[in-house]
Amino acid sequence: MRCALVELNPFHRETLPTFVLLLNQLGVTVDVFARGDTLSRRPFAPCPSLRYKAHSIDDLPMKLWFELRRLAGYDFVVANSVEPVWILRKLARFQVPIIGVVHNSVLMLEDPEYQAFFSPASRRPLVLAPHIASWLGGRAAVSWVAPVHVTEDLRLDTARNDWLCVQGTIDFRRRNYGSLIVAASELEAAGVPSFSAIVVGKDSHLDGMRFRREVARRGLEKIIVLDGEKFGYDDYLEAVMTAAFILPLVDSTSLLFQPYFGEKVTSSLSMALATARIPVVHAAIARLYGIEGMAVTYEDGGLCDAIRRAMALPTDERGEMISGLRECRASLLRNSLSNLRAVMEDLALDPRRR
Repeated sequence: MRCALVELNPFHRETLPTFVLLLNQLGVTVDVFARGDTLSRRPFAPCPSLRYKAHSIDDLPMKLWFELRRLAGYDFVVANSVEPVWILRKLARFQVPIIGVVHNSVLMLEDPEYQAFFSPASRRPLVLAPHIASWLGGRAAVSWVAPVHVTEDLRLDTARNDWLCVQGTIDFRRRNYGSLIVAASELEAAGVPSFSAIVVGKDSHLDGMRFRREVARRGLEKIIVLDGEKFGYDDYLEAVMTAAFILPLVDSTSLLFQPYFGEKVTSSLSMALATARIPVVHAAIARLYGIEGMAVTYEDGGLCDAIRRAMALPTDERGEMISGLRECRASLLRNSLSNLRAVMEDLALDPRRR
């Protein structure tokens, strides 16, 4: 059985390895279709055992092949993202079964075009965390896959226990970077032993420049280290995994962050689970992901104390948290495999058929 795994955006590359892994486990032959800039960033490099063929849709012959709907030669398509709507409309032209990943699940409730796209029996939606499927409840029939397979080498022995990582593009709409500046200032003033928060992600745009200026203005450059954007996904992961802790910086102080408490995945939590890095995270987010005992948690305004507690974690307690995160990741992947198999069966797709 042949599957086309399609990503037409220049982002969301971090979810691709999980889908290839699951499809490999189901015995499905996978061809990946993505933009050249996505493939050039080597999203599969940290997972060398995955089996797939990659095709750049930027190459003219392949672009024409794709536009002429030659994907009809596949048994089904997994669309790594059906957003924005121009992707949805392009996919609607194909006459094969489609499993589509909805990153903004509210579209399933509020956008008639997305509701209509998934109404045929030959199409099924997926979301990226169990709590999102629960949030949708009976309002939209969806299943889920958790994108927690990004690397085959966790490098736990090289992670620095005095480093925390904030990963991803600096975007004030998605994270409370101000809380990190306040916490770092308070901890420095209190003489807390040396620690660093490494920020790995794009910082050359407006929000990034504003954040850099504020860090410099407060004299926090030795505590908050902006490591910049990495070209290759393997280089990005290597930088993230130098730290023993992940800082999602999501709290309930702004309405902008509210979607992460129900309808959207917090990519930092997916990364923490995928790499077994201990999250220092808002207590409500930890409850959503079922990792209360595997995280250092805090309420709004409590990041400073949480970082202090993270830096003071005893070795045995840190080891128990890491073990818990690894077990949670394994459970999520098992359930993701079961969910994907069930969706395929619902579409009358038998992986044993060649």
